[in-house]
Amino acid sequence: MTRNYLAIKDKVRAILSRQLSSRGMTLNVADTDSIIAAGILDSLSAIELVTEVEKSFGITILPEEMTEANFDSIQKIADFLSAKTSERS
Repeated sequence: MTRNYLAIKDKVRAILSRQLSSRGMTLNVADTDSIIAAGILDSLSAIELVTEVEKSFGITILPEEMTEANFDSIQKIADFLSAKTSERS
């Protein structure tokens, strides 16, 4: 893992933590745990997450990219964002 990847993962965790905090909840999952199965990510919070991620990383996430394969865990989100941000380079 590169420092950049770890920074992406930390930023994703921070975004999710802020979102949950605004709902009076705390983020208590491992990087590989399903945030969908844990009830952390539902349709509304997914849109909020995508919006925040787009702003934070300066990218556009296409509707077809908003899949469980890309957004089911912190690790999957970080993997997706790592690939997505390297496309810009």
